[in-house]
Amino acid sequence: MTWLGSDVPLDAWDAAVQTHRPDAVVLAAPMAEDVRGLDETVRVVTERRPGVVVAVGGAHQDATASTCRRLGHRVGPAARELAEHLS
Repeated sequence: MTWLGSDVPLDAWDAAVQTHRPDAVVLAAPMAEDVRGLDETVRVVTERRPGVVVAVGGAHQDATASTCRRLGHRVGPAARELAEHLS
């Protein structure tokens, strides 16, 4: 697992995906104003790494790109579900 932090610029996401070649990326949309930037991040990540699972949590997860896997609002169950999906 690699933690990039919050408010990560798109070029940093691009570099991280190239370097780490993740199977999954987990993002959060806690506020409505996060959705637009999150959708741009999803676009960059999936263009650079086709097939990557993009999972989203947070209050506004349902407003994000339809390609995102919704994690719900509870961390424990979300982590288990994502781990099972990736195994």
